[in-house]
Amino acid sequence: MIDYDKILLEQLLANAPCALYWRDRQGRYLGCNKLFAQQLCLPIQDIIGKVDAQLPWGAKDHYQTDQEVIRSKTVIERIEQVVLAHRTMTLQITRVPLIYGGKVLGVLGISLDMTDFFQWREQAEAADKLKMAFIRDMEHDIRTPVAGIWGMSNILLTEETDPHKQDALKDINRCAKELLNYCTGIVDASKLQNQAPPILAKSFNLKALIESLIHLEIPSAKNKNLLLEMHYDPHLPEILKGDPFRIHRILLNLVSNAIKFTHHGQVTVNARRIEKQLSTRELILELSVNDTGIGIPENKTSWIYEKFAKVEASNTGYGQAQGQGFGLTIVKSFVEDLNGEIHLKTKLGEGSTFILHFPVKVPLTELVV
Repeated sequence: MIDYDKILLEQLLANAPCALYWRDRQGRYLGCNKLFAQQLCLPIQDIIGKVDAQLPWGAKDHYQTDQEVIRSKTVIERIEQVVLAHRTMTLQITRVPLIYGGKVLGVLGISLDMTDFFQWREQAEAADKLKMAFIRDMEHDIRTPVAGIWGMSNILLTEETDPHKQDALKDINRCAKELLNYCTGIVDASKLQNQAPPILAKSFNLKALIESLIHLEIPSAKNKNLLLEMHYDPHLPEILKGDPFRIHRILLNLVSNAIKFTHHGQVTVNARRIEKQLSTRELILELSVNDTGIGIPENKTSWIYEKFAKVEASNTGYGQAQGQGFGLTIVKSFVEDLNGEIHLKTKLGEGSTFILHFPVKVPLTELVV
């Protein structure tokens, strides 16, 4: 009669995708599967009955570890580097006590080859260090001079009266601003990937923050003959408690994006409160950025927050942060950090409105009933 259970067990052991071997209490090999024999470059019959010292098996602590498993009757897992057939391998080794009738008869070893994974991890870590070095260089050695070019072109624009020179300066100013925003987007995205800045809870002047941002972006708007303005709800306190860094970065990305993809009309930043809870001095703040730009097709709105997403393949399509794919990713991440929500209203050819809702605290002296 055919013993199917025995056949099945033998096939499972022989063809398992990890190396298997079992030893008695004295460390003698009682058996192993094909993969373990292949790693040692020996036939199975030449392994059975041997101990490690008689095999090309470069691990020295197997016997001591086996004895620990036998004494404690527990499973031990380790990452070990061993030499098998003159090849150094990194293995994840699990040793399991073989127990029968309450007695430990030996140890089962399960060995998973992790060599390629650890080599890949080392290469990835080296590449990440190289990337971070480049980001640091970009932040200081590239972004700083670009910011200087953009700032000087702003000054020259206010002094130059020749129309032809003004047009040239506008082109320089626009290109410098786009490059500056691109560098900033890469730096911000890298910081988010590695370690986002801590979430702040400090008092700040929201109205002054928006006004400074408007002042920063006015040259870009004027270069395109756009109106850039702010509407601040008189019922919204100017002094709030929250994260001014994230709010500033959110609005900066949205306003820069709006100006880039608006060719006539205006860009407006709105701030108002939509809900207050006096018991905790908390209100729901609504910030929105509205433009009269090119708009976004309805079937493209679901993935514009993905990195490097663009609605069109060409550079004229609506993308993120100056069309480079960072700005809206950062916006969404920062809004989520603030326990908020972001919504989009848009119509192709008629403009877009990004609406943000998130809670902020109201200092006691600013509380409005």
